[in-house]
Amino acid sequence: MEIMTERERKMTKPDSKEVLCVYTAHGLEDFEIFGGTAKWKINLERAGRCRFVVCAVRAGSMPHAVGNPGAKPRTAFLIGKISKITPVKVGNPICFMGSKSETEGRSLVEMSEYASITLPDFWQKGWMTPTIYKPEEEICDLLNMSDLSRLPFRPLRKASPDKISMRTKTLAKYMAEPHPERHAKRVEGLTIAKAKAGLSTHFGVPNEDIDITIRG
Repeated sequence: MEIMTERERKMTKPDSKEVLCVYTAHGLEDFEIFGGTAKWKINLERAGRCRFVVCAVRAGSMPHAVGNPGAKPRTAFLIGKISKITPVKVGNPICFMGSKSETEGRSLVEMSEYASITLPDFWQKGWMTPTIYKPEEEICDLLNMSDLSRLPFRPLRKASPDKISMRTKTLAKYMAEPHPERHAKRVEGLTIAKAKAGLSTHFGVPNEDIDITIRG
């Protein structure tokens, strides 16, 4: 689900450059295994126009992932140059992130290069999805620079075949084991009306100026 206020919709020009931003429990070592960041439900057309992906720390961990143990939650820690976006097959153990992520239509955002950054509290608590889009100019302003291409990028080196094979075997074994959800609670779904009310308060705009688009 992607959410834009009417104000954001008017400010986003068709030819404006955007950055894909993701909220992830994975870290650089994991990206080297995947060749990028995975596995996301994204608008392929919109994401395909992005040159960069910004990764922010999500609290918690994924099965057997390395993550970012030294980074504070919600901090943007890495920006990658997007080389291509490829589909992730359901059941592929290398990208297993829990049974809830085993759904069709998820993608791997591949990176050719990356640069380490530190933007504390980048991911706002009011953002309701793990993928958002931000204008390149906004990310430049946060990094106090005029062009993201000037960051000290270095090649994203793919992990060794042995390391990838080891991770694949470990996750394949993990996938085969039963993992009942513990302490699961039934949560009432968020209604459109409640979502609009929350966004209205967060962005300071009237309810009627907020459009919500749900893309399956």
